[in-house]
Amino acid sequence: MRFSRTPETRATYIREWLLRIDANKDRALSPKELQDALTDLRLSSPGWRAQWAVGVADSNHNGVIDLNEEDENKKITEHANKEWGDLIQKVP
Repeated sequence: MRFSRTPETRATYIREWLLRIDANKDRALSPKELQDALTDLRLSSPGWRAQWAVGVADSNHNGVIDLNEEDENKKITEHANKEWGDLIQKVP
């Protein structure tokens, strides 16, 4: 089943998903939080994928993706959309 979301609503949905997977609600995604979410999506090599995503989005190199920082939020949203968007859309 294919979801027909516009790019804007798809990005909004992904940003909401990113906030939901932030287990401690500090608005900073750790590699572990991302790995757990990718495991739930049943992706292969979730640890590697999480580290890769942090490397792509972590502009200030502090080891986490700060969802309060516009640049990091935009980068992780774009990366998640490109790499896992179809799977994320199926998450209730």
